[in-house]
Amino acid sequence: MEAKTKEIVTVNKIYNEDCLKTLSRIPSNFVDCVITSPPYNMNLRIRDGKYCSRQIVKEFSTKYSGFADNIPIEEYNAFHTNILTELLRVSRVIFYNVQIVTGSKRSVFKMIGDFNEYLKDIIIWDKGVAQPSMQEKVINRSPELILVFENDYPISR
Repeated sequence: MEAKTKEIVTVNKIYNEDCLKTLSRIPSNFVDCVITSPPYNMNLRIRDGKYCSRQIVKEFSTKYSGFADNIPIEEYNAFHTNILTELLRVSRVIFYNVQIVTGSKRSVFKMIGDFNEYLKDIIIWDKGVAQPSMQEKVINRSPELILVFENDYPISR
């Protein structure tokens, strides 16, 4: 049986592909620090106690290639779990910028719980001025959170 060799990424090269594909080629503990701001799932809404997809602002739905920004909450949770698991494998420190909106709120809380042993701090980024509200009766926040994860010294070890 032929051994499958793992393709390794080239340093200082731009890869225009799914980040999980690129991360899978990066050796463990290869990166010193990651700073990222994943999609916020801005267009997922709650109506009558249930999540529903709704395109409120077209620009949010088309901002990311291949990501509608209104995916079901279970899929959105899995997305973050997969990304953070790989980031923790390849990097020592991760700055993960998130916005708490209806479509991400439960996912952010779950992320904090699921990865609590690696969560070292939460930075509150006060942007100063918030974007205008998307519609009436929608809370508008000017701060965002930057979750700081560290792989070197998890709490449980």
